[in-house]
Amino acid sequence: MEKNIYTAKILKDGASYTVIFPELEGCHTSGENIEHAKKMAYEALSLHLEATCKDIHINFLYV
Repeated sequence: MEKNIYTAKILKDGASYTVIFPELEGCHTSGENIEHAKKMAYEALSLHLEATCKDIHINFLYV
């Protein structure tokens, strides 16, 4: 099974941290500290992929 690896940019935003996934439009989150931001990033990425997978259609070719 092929693994997809996504880059997450963590930015200090005042007293909190913002996480942005540059290659996934609209996928971002934040956290109170770095560990919380990383936890929220996993959740945001999971939800984003779940939502966008509904638009994927597979044409199976039987050989």
